[in-house]
Amino acid sequence: MRDLGATHHELAGLQKDSGAWKNFHLKAAAIIASTFAEVLYLDSDNVPLRDPAYLFDEPVYKTSGGAVFWPDYNKDHPDNPVWRVLGKTCNYGEWQVESGQILINKRGNNGLNLAALHVAAHMQANHDFWFLLAGGDKDTFRYAFWALSAPYFAAPRWLSALGAASGWDAEKFCGFVMLQYDIAKDERGQYLPLFLHANLLKHRYTAWEAKGRRIFKTIKRASQDIANEPSLDRARTWVYENAGMCVDLEVTVASDDEGGAQAQKVITEQFDEVYGGVFKDVEVQWIQAGGRVGGW
Repeated sequence: MRDLGATHHELAGLQKDSGAWKNFHLKAAAIIASTFAEVLYLDSDNVPLRDPAYLFDEPVYKTSGGAVFWPDYNKDHPDNPVWRVLGKTCNYGEWQVESGQILINKRGNNGLNLAALHVAAHMQANHDFWFLLAGGDKDTFRYAFWALSAPYFAAPRWLSALGAASGWDAEKFCGFVMLQYDIAKDERGQYLPLFLHANLLKHRYTAWEAKGRRIFKTIKRASQDIANEPSLDRARTWVYENAGMCVDLEVTVASDDEGGAQAQKVITEQFDEVYGGVFKDVEVQWIQAGGRVGGW
């Protein structure tokens, strides 16, 4: 890392909590400690599918408060106390945040973005309370922006699950990657995959990976996956155990909701074939760079 000009910063006074499941309360402090005003934060298991430097020049980033968050699989329940704690009207149109990637300008919103990071850091330091509302660090960033009434840009395309067949059930899909998309359309009007966040791959049993077996094989997504699409409320994701942790996706439609059945369904695609096969070498490159299954 030193050869790339990186410097190491120690977060004095902060440490992991032994035995805790959600142990990710260092992110806001890490972004604050960075000497850069503009930061693209990435989890260590998150791989950009192309050079993401152009994001800092995207108009939607510059004109929307200098902060971009990407969606998670779920929404805040109307009964979540956070609506009352922060005095915000319940809005079921908003997705929770997936904090494996965060794009932020600390000077954005006339300096409020830096203040929001400090609010998020406070929430994360008091994680015994805030993580009960947020399911980890991820939504403390969004809650901090809410608390300061600071605008941000929400990535416009809902994420997809990327994975392969389960280890013990060849017919069952196991998603272990959150496939996040670009914040601006390409020349063909598409939001292309941008981040391969392999958040569950570390939870796979290492014996599951047979020699020559594909890892990043199948994309499972909603057919109408623009994030503000109302019929996405019919999409349901869940985590299950099968040779490690897996996520799967389905669309639930009421028996009298024929229009919903037509508007929304689950699509399965092959990762190495979509978008003209541009991602066909990603898995080989990931393995050559040291990527592996398991580890936890």
